[in-house]
Amino acid sequence: MHSPTKLLRPFLAWLLVLPLSLAACGDDSTSDPSGEGGGVAAADLDMTEADFDCILTWPQVRLFRITNKLGDEDASVAVANAPGTADYPVGTVIQLIPNEASVKRRAGFSAATNDWEFFLLETETGSTTITSRGTTDVSNAIGTCFSCHSMAEPKFDLVCEKGRGCDPLPVSDDVVLMAQQADPRCAAVP
Repeated sequence: MHSPTKLLRPFLAWLLVLPLSLAACGDDSTSDPSGEGGGVAAADLDMTEADFDCILTWPQVRLFRITNKLGDEDASVAVANAPGTADYPVGTVIQLIPNEASVKRRAGFSAATNDWEFFLLETETGSTTITSRGTTDVSNAIGTCFSCHSMAEPKFDLVCEKGRGCDPLPVSDDVVLMAQQADPRCAAVP
């Protein structure tokens, strides 16, 4: 008998193109973005496999799951609930499905992606493997994450949802929610 995740893989492959996934965590770099030697600390989050966990424990905003691995979850959720009013804070992780994520990195990380890093993930009970990560070059069978996200109207910080200029998903909202519920990492959550 196949697990729910294996049965959903054909749908998940289509969803990998979705640009609703953010994740960043681990590196607390110190830098001076002004170049003036002021020693301003610039937070950053360099995600590791251990930083990705069960998305069902994160707040749900409309169809996606969101958290902030730098501890500013309230700010990330506030931006998600007021789309088009601000960019997401550093450390925001957005996942529409368990197998892809978008992570908001420090200012200057990637001008092309407005400082988003994209991830493709292999998920199993209690663990995550990063299979690909990057900015404009992370891709699946359909194309690059950035090619979809770049269609989002600029005021939405490259996060796609209905009515934001991105191509519609090739599956229904119910299939997306089923994929979230089938996150195998959640089986290990007490």
